[in-house]
Amino acid sequence: MSLLQNRLIPVLVILSVGQSVSIAKYKIIPFITHANVTSNPSFVNATFEIISTLSENRINFDFTVVQPIAGPRLTVVLWLNVGSGLLQAPFYNQTIDVCSLIKNPGTHRLVQIVYREFRRHGNVPSKCPFPAGLYKFRDISTNQMRLPPFFTQSNFMVDVIGLTSLTKAHTLDTRWYGVINHVKCTPTERC
Repeated sequence: MSLLQNRLIPVLVILSVGQSVSIAKYKIIPFITHANVTSNPSFVNATFEIISTLSENRINFDFTVVQPIAGPRLTVVLWLNVGSGLLQAPFYNQTIDVCSLIKNPGTHRLVQIVYREFRRHGNVPSKCPFPAGLYKFRDISTNQMRLPPFFTQSNFMVDVIGLTSLTKAHTLDTRWYGVINHVKCTPTERC
């Protein structure tokens, strides 16, 4: 029996490696088509701009925190169109304590993909409560937001709602629309 097990394990390893190599020929990225952003002027003033080409998006996003935000939270809801033409039940629906996200971004894998790009392209608040001030993010590229390989090509809608834990007031309501694309890798771009 051990002889059979010794031969079976390398075969399984080869099969799993072969499968991951074929997936690695594509990167799975979101492409934003449009968005709606509404801010609560008692807490936040926000503006955004989507700059699109045929192959990528660049997003500029600014928000001014008018007063310190204690206990910031984000509710993130992702809907996918899985082929029926209608958005189905939410694929992802989480309310996130932003203070714990700042300390340990890896706890929320899908949110971490976006959070990483915000950190690279601007001044993300680094402590809680969020201090009043201007936070600017320039040239955030959706091409750098690599989604896990289980995502299929589909339309999506994402709601990101900012909340305070003390008053439960909405600070920011955003809805982003787009398409998840599988883009073939080229020698000049990493996958």
